Amino acid sequence: MSTIRLFYGRDSAEMKSRLEASAKSDNLVSTLEVRETVLEDEVIDSIVALIETGNVETVQLDDCGAYLNASAISMARALGKCKHVILSEPTFLSKFFLESFLTSATKLESLKIQDRLLAPQVEALAKGLKGNATLHTLDLSRSRIENVSALAQGLFENKFLKCIKLRSVGLHDEEIATVVSSLCGHPVLEFLDLSFNHLRDTAPLGRLLQSPNCRLSKLLIGYQNLWQTPKTNISSIVEGLKENKTLRNLGLANNKLRDDDTDLLVTVLKESRSLEQLDIRENIFYDRDMVNLAEAAKVSRGLKKLLVVKNPFGSEGSLALLEAVQENLGIIYLDVCYSDSIHQQIHYNTALNRGGRRLLLERPKPPLALWPLAMERANNIDWGEKFTQNWGQQESSMLTDPRIDVLYHFLQKSPVIFEGMLCET
Repeated sequence: MSTIRLFYGRDSAEMKSRLEASAKSDNLVSTLEVRETVLEDEVIDSIVALIETGNVETVQLDDCGAYLNASAISMARALGKCKHVILSEPTFLSKFFLESFLTSATKLESLKIQDRLLAPQVEALAKGLKGNATLHTLDLSRSRIENVSALAQGLFENKFLKCIKLRSVGLHDEEIATVVSSLCGHPVLEFLDLSFNHLRDTAPLGRLLQSPNCRLSKLLIGYQNLWQTPKTNISSIVEGLKENKTLRNLGLANNKLRDDDTDLLVTVLKESRSLEQLDIRENIFYDRDMVNLAEAAKVSRGLKKLLVVKNPFGSEGSLALLEAVQENLGIIYLDVCYSDSIHQQIHYNTALNRGGRRLLLERPKPPLALWPLAMERANNIDWGEKFTQNWGQQESSMLTDPRIDVLYHFLQKSPVIFEGMLCET
């Protein structure tokens, strides 16, 4: 499978010849990218013929113009036979084109649009969403949406979307509330990204998490535009998580969260029934805050990944995090740097957790059958060159095979495990 890229500088005859040759070639084309060029009718017809072969899965039309005529309509209908479409150009985002494209789409799974969408275009998009049963991912990141109410209505009437991305769209509280309210009770929505907007009030998101049919597993609301304005209030999300049983990934990076949010996040870590990843990077948590969060992480039932870099905590907070990954064997990733020995030990312990430490520390003693599984996990650990260069004073042989590192750990920390196994053999 190959990719065809048609960029600025190619004339129509050359593009047509290349497309026709690809349609007849045994080297199947899976991706077509067209950027910064004007498409004549003969080129569009060749693109349609290539798509009709049934092998093209992804088409990207970026800043490439065309006339709105019969050829453009044939292109719109052909695009509906692709799985993934990326549009970033006014011609192929016109009301006329969008209606023909979305209403005729039969295989479309993901649609990414990046441009300014005027009210008629948003209405056409909403109409297409209403009747489409194959689309599962809609990405409008970095667009500007003139009629948010129309979009919300389209989202409300579509019951098949699993992923909605609205990053950096310039949405404020009222607009976000309109969109989120339309998603309450959505039967299959799993991923909602509202990062890089102007969110302050999370009450609508709290209601979404509490809705009986909520299936949301990933919610990203980091990096809100907080210049000279109050920070995002996360209390409603915390309340929602007390009842929610599906959310696994919560992104709160760079939202000016500080000490008065610590208790809320402690509640999340202790009480959430499903949370596996918490991203609180680039906030304002000091040592005392991180100590409290680490204590909660120790007893978190599902936590696997905790992202905390670029918070102003020091060695006290780092030691608390080290203790958390040593006691909670489910934590397999904690994104501290390699700046000192404490952080190196954190990486070492999370690597051991990924290597199956939980299995091998079962009591009264782990069965021999678990050892091959744990060694296989350890062998797949990405220890990293920097890690092996900096870790401890072990012999070089300890660093050439990560399985030896795991064995070394258990010989050092829990020799009784090996005694039990010797008895079995």
